[in-house]
Amino acid sequence: MSKTLIGICTFGNLPFSKLAVESVRNTTTKSFDFFLVVGKPGDTATIEWLEQEGIKHIVHDKNWGFPCALNDIYDYAWIENDYDYLVIMGNDVIVYPRAIDSLIEVADTHDYDWICASQYEIRQLLEEFPEYQKYFDSACRVTDFSHRCWERFENWDRPITVVGPGMSDVHNLALYKKAVFEKVGYIDVGYYPAYFCLTPETPILTDDLKWKSLEDIKIGDGIVGVDEYPEAPRASRSYRQAIVENKRKLKADCLKITLADGRSVICSKNHKWLVKRPTAEGYFWREAEKLYAGMRMCISLIAKKSWDGVRIRSKYTKNYLSIIDIENVGIKDVIDIQVSTRAFVANGIVSHNSDNDYCRRSANLGVTSCTLLNAMYFHFWSRTIFQEDGGSNHEFFRANSTFYRMKWGGPFGKEAFTEPFNGYDFILCPGVVLKSETKISSRHQEKDIITYWMNR
Repeated sequence: MSKTLIGICTFGNLPFSKLAVESVRNTTTKSFDFFLVVGKPGDTATIEWLEQEGIKHIVHDKNWGFPCALNDIYDYAWIENDYDYLVIMGNDVIVYPRAIDSLIEVADTHDYDWICASQYEIRQLLEEFPEYQKYFDSACRVTDFSHRCWERFENWDRPITVVGPGMSDVHNLALYKKAVFEKVGYIDVGYYPAYFCLTPETPILTDDLKWKSLEDIKIGDGIVGVDEYPEAPRASRSYRQAIVENKRKLKADCLKITLADGRSVICSKNHKWLVKRPTAEGYFWREAEKLYAGMRMCISLIAKKSWDGVRIRSKYTKNYLSIIDIENVGIKDVIDIQVSTRAFVANGIVSHNSDNDYCRRSANLGVTSCTLLNAMYFHFWSRTIFQEDGGSNHEFFRANSTFYRMKWGGPFGKEAFTEPFNGYDFILCPGVVLKSETKISSRHQEKDIITYWMNR
């Protein structure tokens, strides 16, 4: 009989973790063990509950981040023990009946290394059952768990349906055979833990050319996006239809940037803006803390309804304004959004947003994968992160697109390199060298790498 471990990373918000564990226990008939990582230092409520429930766990002494916690689970599953399968799930996930059983059954009977479940998430629930909107606030954060509205969904009751290949899910609910770890190794913790954030009142240009405050923007909304990078050398970026894919609330050290026409924007110090090159045509991304008075920021000049695909650079009108003042305004409540184009228009200024690396390495190393359409889970869309006081804030841990491009020679799906850093070792900082190896076999530099990004 196969041995299965279910691993969960937590960061506070015990009610979510309780629901996640309860759903596994109530819906899974096959044998399994739990192992949890308590990622939030001092989270005595979660620790006491895990001890009361007899669930094996470890506790981080500081916020070492999600990738580090995942690597702790890998170690427990395949270094300290010898499990056949590891199911990684989020602690903001509710497992539907037969989901994990189906993952294990397909793992037992098929040769796939990586088997993904299928998501039913909060937006779909509220579209299908609008009467439950009263249990959530305007940002889709749950305000009342007692209604258990996710139980209204019953479309999970279907025969096992395998589709693939494809890595449709990474860490929300997916089963990994030991072969994945043997081929790919550990999660790369070398990604800049950046959330590129703006304050809630910042106006965002929606796809119907109306301004909407960032606080009121929802996951799934259509907005005016911008190419993160030009399609070809010397070409201009274009406006693109974009979808908001994720959103979370954080706190960050902020700057107020004021332009020559009086408009201003408040953002985290690591937020990226598109600025004009000083001595040539074209634009480049620069973090807010590296801007200075006199630099010229790209502004939006959309003037017609058919804007999708239109170049942002105009022959007839300048599409930039000079910075006249930059002020340090301290710690602020901010919001990070992820959009499909990686860039968007905030208060008329072209702005950037913030783990594809494990997928890329797995694909390059021949990991086989599939998705089960019947193995369903309900996803609160990381409400556990920004419903409390934040887990992966400005410290931890989301893949930064700039580092990804540097490592792989292009954005996800357009990589130019088949080996990390094009086959050359990369010096991250004195004493820390990132090897050009697709498989990460060791964790010996892990804390040094994390500390480097924390201190930036």
